[in-house]
Amino acid sequence: MTYNPGSKPLIDCFYSLLTSALRKRQPVSADFENLTASDWNEIYIQSRRQTVTALTFSGLCHLPDALLPPEKLLMQWLAESEVIRRRSLSMDKAVKSLTEELSGTGIRAILLKGQAIAALYPEPETRQCGDIDLFVPNAADIVKITETAGTADSVRHADGSTSFTRDGVTVEIHPRLLDIHSHKSLRRLSAFPSLNTFSESRLAGGFSVTIPSPEATLLMLSAHIFKHAAGRGIGLRQLCDMAVASRHYVPMILSGEMDAIFRAAGLARWNRMLYSFLSLRLGLEAEYVPLSGDFTPSAKLASRLEKIILDGGNFGRHASGIASRRGPVATALSFLRRARFAFAIAPRETSALILTLIKGRLSK
Repeated sequence: MTYNPGSKPLIDCFYSLLTSALRKRQPVSADFENLTASDWNEIYIQSRRQTVTALTFSGLCHLPDALLPPEKLLMQWLAESEVIRRRSLSMDKAVKSLTEELSGTGIRAILLKGQAIAALYPEPETRQCGDIDLFVPNAADIVKITETAGTADSVRHADGSTSFTRDGVTVEIHPRLLDIHSHKSLRRLSAFPSLNTFSESRLAGGFSVTIPSPEATLLMLSAHIFKHAAGRGIGLRQLCDMAVASRHYVPMILSGEMDAIFRAAGLARWNRMLYSFLSLRLGLEAEYVPLSGDFTPSAKLASRLEKIILDGGNFGRHASGIASRRGPVATALSFLRRARFAFAIAPRETSALILTLIKGRLSK
C-alpha cells in the first residue's frame, strides 16, 4: 500500500484502525464489510512498515467477529503485537535502570520522546519502542557517560549527538534539547521561558523521570518529524505520537503560545501541513490544534505529507530506488530529492539543517 489515491478506501480502513486505538472507540463497521483477505494483508504489511502493528491490532479488536481478518493472519498479527508489548515493558525497565544509574552519579538527564510519549497513549505498551533518547545539558557529563563501562561502541553523529548500545538497546545522548538548527530561530525561541522548564512524569512502568515542558515537547516532536520528512522519510508512529501529545498537552498551554513558538522556530507553514494531516487522517479534534483561529485543515497539504509517509514507511526504510540506500551520500541525496518540498515549507530551518549535516560530516 504505497501512496495511491485510487486505493483510498483501503487507506481509510488503515487510518480507521489507528484512530480507533488512539481514541479507544469502535471503528465504523461498514468500512470493513467488503475487505478481502488480500486487503487485510495489505493493511498488515503497511502496519509493519509504519511500526504501528500493535496499534492497528488494538483497533481491529474493536470490530465485530464477522469483520475480523482471516484467522491465520489474525494470529500472526496478535503474536507480533505481543512481542511489541513485551518489548515496551522491557524498555521501561531499561529507561528506569539507566536514568537511576545516571542520577546516582550526579548526572542530570531528561528523557525525550519514546517512552515518555508512550505513557500518553490509551494503551502505552501498544506504541512500538525504538531507542532511548536523553538530553544531557552538561557537556562534561556527556563525556563521562561515554567513558563509562559498556559504551566502547559509542558513535558521534553529524548532528552532535552520541549513541551507544546498552544491554541491546540503543541509547542516544543529545547535547541540546531542541532539534532546531537555525541560529536565528534559536534566538527567537529564547524569548519563551516555557521551553526551558522541566517536570517529573510517571511512566507506564510505575516510576518517574524528568521530561521537557509541554511546549518544548510539541516543538521537539514537530521539528523531529520535519527533519525526517525532509530527508529519508517519516513513519506514522511519529505522527501518532504528535496526535496523542497534542491531545494531552494543548489544554495545558496558554492560548496562542504554541502558534507563536512555531512561528519563532520558522515552522509555521510546516505545522499547518502537519496538523492538516493529523486532523484529516488521524481524527485530531479542532480543540487540540494549537494554531491560530483561522486554521482550516488543507486536504492538499495532508496529501503531500501522506505521500512521503506511505511511500517510505518508518524513517524511509521501506523506500525504493535511490531513497532506499544507506550512508552519508545517500542521506545527502535524500535531502536533495526533497529540497523543493523542504525549502517551500520551512526554508530557514532547511538551510540550517543542511549546513549542520555538512559541517558534522566534514568534522569527522
